[in-house]
Amino acid sequence: MLDPTQNFTIVNVSGTYSDVDTSITLVSGDGSKLPDPLAEGAFNLVWWDSGNYTIPSDDPNAEIIRVTAISTDTITISRGQENTTATTKNTTDGEYVMTLNLTSKTLQDIDTYLPYQGTTQGQVLFWDGSKWTYTGDIYTDNTGNVGIGTTGPGAKLDVNGAILGSANSSSELYALALRRSGSSLALPDIWDKNGDGLVLGNDSSSTDLVIDTAGNVGIGTTGPDVKLKLNYAGDDPFLTSSRAGALSIEGGYTTMDMGVNDNSPYEGWIQMRHSDVASYPTSVHDLALQPVGGNVGIGTTGPNTKLHNAGAYTQEPLSADPSDPDAGHSVQWVSDGTGSGDAGDVMMKINVGGNVKIATIIDYSTL
Repeated sequence: MLDPTQNFTIVNVSGTYSDVDTSITLVSGDGSKLPDPLAEGAFNLVWWDSGNYTIPSDDPNAEIIRVTAISTDTITISRGQENTTATTKNTTDGEYVMTLNLTSKTLQDIDTYLPYQGTTQGQVLFWDGSKWTYTGDIYTDNTGNVGIGTTGPGAKLDVNGAILGSANSSSELYALALRRSGSSLALPDIWDKNGDGLVLGNDSSSTDLVIDTAGNVGIGTTGPDVKLKLNYAGDDPFLTSSRAGALSIEGGYTTMDMGVNDNSPYEGWIQMRHSDVASYPTSVHDLALQPVGGNVGIGTTGPNTKLHNAGAYTQEPLSADPSDPDAGHSVQWVSDGTGSGDAGDVMMKINVGGNVKIATIIDYSTL
């Protein structure tokens, strides 16, 4: 609370004045002790004879004046305010001063418009249109953190609740920009996609990451028409210390890389590789389809067997016999004449109880 016995100002009047004078000169430098009426509004002073009276109320000619303008040490006033009478201030032995002091009304106004006590430490004030009051939702601590919806912010801005951001004008297309201190953009901005969603990138036309209003996500494209659409230049799988493809799924030491490449031998491909391609660039792994059950169909939506191909399939000749299959299994191939069978023969290797035999299914020479 402000102390009314300590918060006051006295300015000394230079010269004597009649009861109608409205331009008053103060002692040099005293004009700076008063508020600026142009900035703060007009205010009242008590003009009284401090040489002959101890307090203003003892002076029968004490007068309340209203200061409407100040120019250095000259004040412009209205006389005889608040039911007081304008009088001549030219008593030869008088020492006239003007006093600006706190009143009960001043203190009441301060209490009304600026609360001095909140309910929780760190509460922030706001103007509700008629007075200052505590928000109850915004808090700050002594380390520079601000909390919205939380009394203990743990970062420069800690929000407990939803955040709604929008650009101020058409020239400000982004709602949120993330920057590292002392540098330009360190992370992409979040942009409004012309009312059709969000863009994460360096401008509103970026294709880094797009989320449209239908919930589709695009990477490398501004117009995703499925739930996840990836667009990139395309490449072929290769066994080097670099990784190829547009999508890589990693689990343990294995990854499944997928990609496309128009006008290449592969066009669309899946390759299983070691997750650490820098250390194991040539390490590859097997790919299993339906390993715990179910059929696989090629060109059909209703496969009837483990592999149901609705069309032809192609076999290329092998230059050597394949490895022996596990017991109870068989393997079939086309010979190029180097291993078992003659060139063009369709061969089969069968393992029954550990006993492996090779049979010619089709003798090409008899066709």
